[in-house]
Amino acid sequence: MAPAPRSGPAERVLTVVAHADDDLLFSGTRLQQLVEGGHAVRSVVVTAGDAGRSASYWKRRETGLEASYALLAGVPSTWSTSVAQVAGKTIRTRTLVGDPRISIVFLQLPDGNMDGSGFWRTGRRSLQRLRTGSLRRIRTVRGAEHPEAFTIDELRAVLTGLFEEFAPTIVHTLDHVGDYGDGDHSDHHTVAYLTDEVQRRSAGPHRFSGYLGYPVAERPSNLTPEQVAAKQAAFFAYAAYDGETCSTEETCALRPEGAWLRREYTVV
Repeated sequence: MAPAPRSGPAERVLTVVAHADDDLLFSGTRLQQLVEGGHAVRSVVVTAGDAGRSASYWKRRETGLEASYALLAGVPSTWSTSVAQVAGKTIRTRTLVGDPRISIVFLQLPDGNMDGSGFWRTGRRSLQRLRTGSLRRIRTVRGAEHPEAFTIDELRAVLTGLFEEFAPTIVHTLDHVGDYGDGDHSDHHTVAYLTDEVQRRSAGPHRFSGYLGYPVAERPSNLTPEQVAAKQAAFFAYAAYDGETCSTEETCALRPEGAWLRREYTVV
């Protein structure tokens, strides 16, 4: 299926999230609108979302996100790989073959756990500890295609390089306003804080939005039945590859994902 005709000028949309399912859960309706509107969409997924598990788990999460994006674009989930040096680090980008305006960058840093304490398998490393200074350097997870290590300044430099190369007109991330310990995941906040810092320093004109994460469940449902159904379909395409989440409306109704899929709020 060909991309939907554009309504107005084409946008360049850069989304920076912590885990492979974050944009599907917390900004999935807006994501679908942008893909269907024919805009260029690039997502940067900062952590592997490993949750302390092995590569066999988190690599399936990457495949699931690719399947979901392909579903939104209406083309087969066939992707090409390109590798480039960004701020001195080797960065891998996946591009959807049937719709090359869609691409994903996977940085494959370790999941920092809900409270930022990290996991035993990855040496208790977390983005929160990196940002707050109790960790000097963070390494990619075991099994990463291009092993790298980052100081906080190097990670900012990579995000800045990705920003400058893509030249977005719209930037989306997670909750850059809330605080650690407010019920959201530590990775969500850290990635959002870093993205906010980078976009503030950008000279290029763009619009910036952060989306509420886990605490969105406390807000009233604000999506129409049609929007919920479309958001669920995209998420379930991902969830078929992630055995730690729900993959049907019935099973999600018993889990937090059910609430997240019915809500979508930007932070102010």
